[in-house]
Amino acid sequence: MADPRLRGGLSACLLLFYSIGIMVVSLLGTHVGWRIVAGLAAGISIVNVVVYSFLHESPVWLVRKNRINEASEVYNWLWRSTRPTQAERDLQEVVNRTNEENNSIPNSSSKWNCKRYLRPEFLKPFLIIHIFNLIQVVCGSNLFIFYTVDILSGLKTDGSLDVNLTTNLTSIVRVVFMAVSCVMLVYVGRRPMSISSGLGSGIVAVVLGILAHVQTVPAWVMIICVLFYVAFNTYGYFVLPAIMVGEILPSKIRCILGGYIYTMNDMAMFGATKIFPSVHTVIGTAGLFWVFGVFSLFCALFLYLLLPETKGRSLVQIERYFLMPNILWLTRNKMKT
Repeated sequence: MADPRLRGGLSACLLLFYSIGIMVVSLLGTHVGWRIVAGLAAGISIVNVVVYSFLHESPVWLVRKNRINEASEVYNWLWRSTRPTQAERDLQEVVNRTNEENNSIPNSSSKWNCKRYLRPEFLKPFLIIHIFNLIQVVCGSNLFIFYTVDILSGLKTDGSLDVNLTTNLTSIVRVVFMAVSCVMLVYVGRRPMSISSGLGSGIVAVVLGILAHVQTVPAWVMIICVLFYVAFNTYGYFVLPAIMVGEILPSKIRCILGGYIYTMNDMAMFGATKIFPSVHTVIGTAGLFWVFGVFSLFCALFLYLLLPETKGRSLVQIERYFLMPNILWLTRNKMKT
């Protein structure tokens, strides 16, 4: 429903508050027991249920159900009375695109409905965002959140490293750079954000692995490197996988394949979370950061080659890009010609 200029920033606000929650839990965890923290979280979840009851239905979904008047009401509510032309334009764009899809893909046959997921314009964005989400698991974005204390405890320094203080600092840095990402998503393209995030977090993770292997490094050096890793990782790899699911998946398949991607991502994260202690014991903290670094750099290369730029483009324009025969983003102009 969001304007293309604000869509990324608004989506990132969700992860910003998620990061604030992580910071609050980290700070509370150093002073009170886990039962009190869990009780507070449960109370906030009840508030969410109440707030959700005031949400409007998605206009794209309403158009697909041929409830055009209701979709028009939602767009008019979004733009109020100040931009009636924009509300009508948004509605017409979605209606036109829906009609194009309905004319190009027969809906009468369930066999056709299965085959449509193998069409290039559906398969290409699905594979890009699915692989991005899976690689991101091994880049350490969430694993570092879940096991911050364990990872930091494995860093061999001169003995002055305060694990609890560093854990709280990482949470604060994550919130700060989540707020930065909300602004960046309005002014900076998705490709520069994702690639620079991968390069930055990858290089810092490799350096951290070297420092952890060398041991007896001053604590302040380790802390600075850890905070740089969290900062680089947060504004790109932590934010973009969830946002890109909503941006590059065609609306015709977004609900089903988006749900599949989130499910597979959560299953992969569950598996990674459970095997993490064993892997950490075998390869050590240095090996762990080397794994994070290598996969971060590999992911940056993958995104450089395949991820399209979606900033400032409507969802319909993004869908039309995947109708082109190219696979690599770098060859898009050649394919246009």
